[in-house]
Amino acid sequence: MKEIFPANSEKGVLYVGFDDSNHLGRVKAEIVVGVFSFNCDDAVVRFHSNRRKHRETEEWIKAGRDYRYTILTGSQLVGRHGKYNSTNLPFAAPYLVRNYLSSLSEVVRQRIEKIGLYFDGQINADNIEHLKFCFKDFPELDIAGFIKKSRVGRNRKSSKRPICPEVVYRADTIAHDLFRRLQPASKTSLDKLAEDPLFVRI
Repeated sequence: MKEIFPANSEKGVLYVGFDDSNHLGRVKAEIVVGVFSFNCDDAVVRFHSNRRKHRETEEWIKAGRDYRYTILTGSQLVGRHGKYNSTNLPFAAPYLVRNYLSSLSEVVRQRIEKIGLYFDGQINADNIEHLKFCFKDFPELDIAGFIKKSRVGRNRKSSKRPICPEVVYRADTIAHDLFRRLQPASKTSLDKLAEDPLFVRI
């Protein structure tokens, strides 16, 4: 993909949003997506539609963004007690980011002084320390988590309220689309991914 620094970008700042396909329990595999942008507008926290905008997201990516994805299975996917591992996104993040950085020209890489890492869900102190260690070669890191579901109303029902940066919102849509297309629980599907330049094997 063409390397683009938009007119309203902060040159030297890379914004990355992470989300997964949220299908754990139905299948023993999860897709994790990292979306990359140099556009500072894509890091603004705001309300988003509850509906996934698939075609719009495709055009949004083509307009100068990029993404990488991986598939977590087995011990990568769950903790010691067989429950969902809340560290899945911060665990996968360094692999996705490093793969993307390696695809850039040396000139562009050298211009990146700061990285913003934005996640769907909570990021605890241990996650932050892990990410700081993984990206210790960058002078500045901005790390934040965004919870897209909240308890509202008398019955305290879970209501999806996407309040997050654009890069996180788009990562959710891409992860959902990839899950439908790839059927990641299938070994045959996984074997075919070796030729996809956007797939990162962990």
